[in-house]
Amino acid sequence: MITNVLEREELERLLPHRGRMVLLSRIIRYDDLSLTAEYDITAAGLFYDEALGGFPAWAGFECMAQAIAALGALSGQRDPRAPGCLLSVSAMTFAQPVLPCGSTVTVTVREEGRSDRVSSFHGALFLAETPVAEGKLTVMEGTTGTEREQNGGGQ
Repeated sequence: MITNVLEREELERLLPHRGRMVLLSRIIRYDDLSLTAEYDITAAGLFYDEALGGFPAWAGFECMAQAIAALGALSGQRDPRAPGCLLSVSAMTFAQPVLPCGSTVTVTVREEGRSDRVSSFHGALFLAETPVAEGKLTVMEGTTGTEREQNGGGQ
């Protein structure tokens, strides 16, 4: 388990997203199969809803998906330049509908299975140590243009 904290600037080198679309503030720890990150909920956030006073919990799947992308890049399983594809989100449950502005959400993901370029993960969100959302995400690794050309699919 590597516990070196990676802050937002370093995260942007690992993720295909930029600016407000980055929904992780820092990575706390990771190993080959799991990652723990945090997201600071602010009014400047992409999914912040003023009427709700926070971040709708349903959008937490995107925090989980970004944690999966970061894990792939950190473990060497994914080229940071190759965006992946979220194939499905299932069995998602929510203990509360809104994550309040000013709070820090802990995001955890753990790989449960892999077949070729498709992987399934269990993801969860926590406020303090209280679970607020969890579910299963299935993702497919992307390829870079160079990989596609080498495999005869130049598009």
